[in-house]
Amino acid sequence: MRIQPDRLKPILRVEFSFIACVISVLLFTPHVWGQTPEKDKTEPQTDTPPKFHATIEIGGQVRDGQGGHTAKFQEVRDVPKGFVIPLLKLDYNTADSPYFLAFRGTEIRERDQRFTADGGRFGKYRTQFMWDQVPHSFGSGQSFLEQTAPGVYQVSPTLRARLQALTTPEARISPTAELPRVVRQELQTRPIVDVRLRRDQALFRQSYQPADNVELHAQVSWMRNRGSRPMSAGTFVRRAAPGNGLTDIGGAWEGIGQEFLEPLDQRTIDLKLGAHFSGKRWNAGADYDLSLFRNHVESVIFENPFRITDEEGCLPNPANPLAPTCGASNRFRMVRWQNDLAPNNDSHTFSFWANVDLTPRTQLRGLFSLAYWTQNDAFLPWTLNTAIVPRHWDGNSPITNPTDVNQLPAKSLNGKMRNITQEYALVNRREKFRFQAEYRSQSLDNQSPMLEFPGYAAFGDSTWRSAVTDFYNLPIENLDWDFRRQDFTFGFQWDVLPQLTWKMDYEGEIWNRKFRDVNRNNEHSIRARLDFTANLSGAGKTNGAGKDPVPAASQAVAPPTLTTLNLRLDYRYSNRSAQAYNTQPLSFNGALSGSPPGGNTTGWEITRTTVMRIGVPMEFNLLRRFDEADRIRNDGSVWLELLRGPRTNFSASYRCLGEEYDKNSYGRNFNRFSFFDAQFTHSLEDGTSFFASYSRETNQIAYRDLAHLLPNPPAPPGTIVQGTLSQYPIANTWERTSRSSLNSFEIGLSAAPQEGKLRKFQFDLSYALSFARDRISTVNPFTVRPDSVLHAGANPYPDTVVRRQDVNITISRAINERLEIGVRYLYEP
Repeated sequence: MRIQPDRLKPILRVEFSFIACVISVLLFTPHVWGQTPEKDKTEPQTDTPPKFHATIEIGGQVRDGQGGHTAKFQEVRDVPKGFVIPLLKLDYNTADSPYFLAFRGTEIRERDQRFTADGGRFGKYRTQFMWDQVPHSFGSGQSFLEQTAPGVYQVSPTLRARLQALTTPEARISPTAELPRVVRQELQTRPIVDVRLRRDQALFRQSYQPADNVELHAQVSWMRNRGSRPMSAGTFVRRAAPGNGLTDIGGAWEGIGQEFLEPLDQRTIDLKLGAHFSGKRWNAGADYDLSLFRNHVESVIFENPFRITDEEGCLPNPANPLAPTCGASNRFRMVRWQNDLAPNNDSHTFSFWANVDLTPRTQLRGLFSLAYWTQNDAFLPWTLNTAIVPRHWDGNSPITNPTDVNQLPAKSLNGKMRNITQEYALVNRREKFRFQAEYRSQSLDNQSPMLEFPGYAAFGDSTWRSAVTDFYNLPIENLDWDFRRQDFTFGFQWDVLPQLTWKMDYEGEIWNRKFRDVNRNNEHSIRARLDFTANLSGAGKTNGAGKDPVPAASQAVAPPTLTTLNLRLDYRYSNRSAQAYNTQPLSFNGALSGSPPGGNTTGWEITRTTVMRIGVPMEFNLLRRFDEADRIRNDGSVWLELLRGPRTNFSASYRCLGEEYDKNSYGRNFNRFSFFDAQFTHSLEDGTSFFASYSRETNQIAYRDLAHLLPNPPAPPGTIVQGTLSQYPIANTWERTSRSSLNSFEIGLSAAPQEGKLRKFQFDLSYALSFARDRISTVNPFTVRPDSVLHAGANPYPDTVVRRQDVNITISRAINERLEIGVRYLYEP
């Protein structure tokens, strides 16, 4: 069946890259272009090799794109049109001189160019330099926002006043209304802006050996990340959705917000100093690392295109105009919005390491590292919305002006963290047996002061949230999240037979955390591995009498082709357990009102008398986090390689990973992964080689959750009761299973004829086909409550299918020993 190209245009973006007249010039010695295998050169060799080697590739390139999202093709690379210099190499290296020098340049004159230099004197000193550029393109777009200063975006006041006049509080706006029409009309007049970043990185490293047993080294790196990337700010609105005779059957959720550009101008400077000392039976060293991160755009502020005046999330109260009804309404009504960006921070790390040979077969080694991380970025005010009055939500709030930074509990965080890393190992090596024991630990101590905030602006900077109104009287504070991780490993490797090796390892991991769901985790793992090698051809084996084999040269026939089989079996079992899973003290209710007739009536709830626990997330008490909960892991793999002579190779591998969690809890139920891979290569005597590969990857993830309710009683005029009650009905349970698969097939041919009319040509052909499918299924194990049909009911998802084809054709011809021309055709989505 032939697929029409028009059907692919909506889902595929295709780029063609064509290098015409690519020239490789070898200035001093012969060179083979690209990554093709070398030809058999018969030029006589001189006693002293030339000292300098130089290679340059130049060419011309054209590109044609089809479909949408063309920026995806050059997201993290540059494929320019016109003149290109893909490669430049300069080398100085000769056997009769202790000096060496190597210079490399790739993708020269492009946004992703890279240069490296490496030179020095063997055994004395070495100098290395690197400069690298990496682009990141996000595409282009149009916006009302115009950057008037670093991190400041403004919108024409005339336009903001016009758009605000077309909006009304809490009113849905139809797509055919006047406001959407005006927005589309105004956007057409805005300039198109390219959104991209570029990372520039430079590195210089110098090492020096004043003596045979002493080495000093220093390294300085500088990185700058500049440009812009998409950023968004917004909130949501929940509106009642009547149905089935009820005023609300789960609500309709609407997102409102604004997308703008985050300006980036970040610099990171790293300095590393160290020394290495060595003796006859020992080695030791010390290093100091300094890292300084500086963000030259500390915050971003933008104007709301739909507001000319500030307004808070309240509705008028006709009974008492001085006490409006404030709650989950009238959101995103600020004129200006702000966001703090990555703060300036410093890092100091001191490392010490050593190893000593206790005996000729036993070595003890260790590493100790101490790091301090600090940041003291100034806090921004809670909001720039001058209309917010915190006491309209919390009558006892001490905040009278949330735009005043002086009312914050502190001017800055004064953040400090200390990190200690330790690694120790004891290794014993015998002729056929190897034993190793290791201990690793990381201890993170958060020394930042704990600050308690009386509240904060939320929901589009238009409302005020506090501990009493939204968080069940839990303080709003930064917690002291310390942890300590310890890892113990014991294992051996035993050469049972010349063809068989057995490896066995035990690993124990312990996590101790502070203010987390699980304060302590213990995980035990056992791993076994077998490596087997067999000679299937019989070549090299002794005869039946135990005599040595007859030498191949004395035999009348050619020696048989050697066939070797390599086999590896690997299995790992892990069991992780939580000493205790901390949850909030929710109350069980066996008969929740509003439950479906004949359905599940049980649930958990937070009442007015519930005393919440500080430091424990406000989550459903049956929900378990997958990175802390009890887990059984089975990880097995098999690898096979068959070698027939030096020209034929076949290999295949299969891996299966399964992670199982408590089926009676909510959260992740299981994660199952499998991967199969097969490769075949064959080379002919004339240098032609063929390869083919196939792989299949599958992944299944299942998890369970439920839709909770906030059955708040009606708020008296001028007050708000938000989030003070929560219910988690078991009837609102839903389960979701995701199944994804990726199949990939690739074939290729590489030829460099040694004789005939094509002896000066080289050919590289490859074709790849990938097919991916993602399936999502959802189900409700119980009848859903009538008031939760929309946000708890299971919905069908369509399958997602992606197909990709890649073609790469390269042809080159050697004009003479120092000049080669070629052409390349590249097709990829």
